[in-house]
Amino acid sequence: FCSRSKMCRAIFVVVAATSCGAFVAPSVGAPRRGIVARAVTQQEAERVIGLAKQSIARDATVKAELGKLTKVENVLGFGSPSPGVVAVSFNASFRRQNTFFITISGERRENNRGKTVGKVSARLESGKLASVVISKDGGWGKTINVAVR
Repeated sequence: FCSRSKMCRAIFVVVAATSCGAFVAPSVGAPRRGIVARAVTQQEAERVIGLAKQSIARDATVKAELGKLTKVENVLGFGSPSPGVVAVSFNASFRRQNTFFITISGERRENNRGKTVGKVSARLESGKLASVVISKDGGWGKTINVAVR
């Protein structure tokens, strides 16, 4: 019927290759066997956030770069990427220390340096805080590794 057409020959080659087993399509969305993800409770996530806040409060580098941690803005997510590990991501706001200065007229003014919101990623491994990383500017700016003790 269409033996002279290049397109018919190409279709025939593809059909012949698939029927003889030369082409194997990858299985899309196949379930992974043997790996069972453990659900993380909100209390576990809050514990990791509390430990991360303590580490941030102790670290002098964070205080110099960002200021004092004022509050946790919102929790972006938490889960268990591997057995025995709890990972939490949240936004936290930092405020630098306000300094006062006196103008020539004797009026006392506050030098407010504003607040910075950074993304904090904390990781708990086998009951101990393993890492805390703060990303300024959504990860496009400077990243600060917090000293974990």
